[in-house]
Amino acid sequence: MVAYEEAVKLAKGCWSEVDYVTEFPSAYMFSKFGDRRFDGNGLVVVLKDTGGCFNYVSFEMDEPDLTVLNESHI
Repeated sequence: MVAYEEAVKLAKGCWSEVDYVTEFPSAYMFSKFGDRRFDGNGLVVVLKDTGGCFNYVSFEMDEPDLTVLNESHI
């Protein structure tokens, strides 16, 4: 299980400009506050179970539970 602090490091490794997080049951989604584009670097997802770093669209297509647990600035 990937802790929040580790997920932030992983996300910043994929896109250093992330400054906002949305938590789902199985993942953290990182973005730049106010810039949630679905193309390019717009949204970075880090899976809680593996630490895998993905584009949001790839995550959304396979994720059955998109319940938002928390949202905040990093």
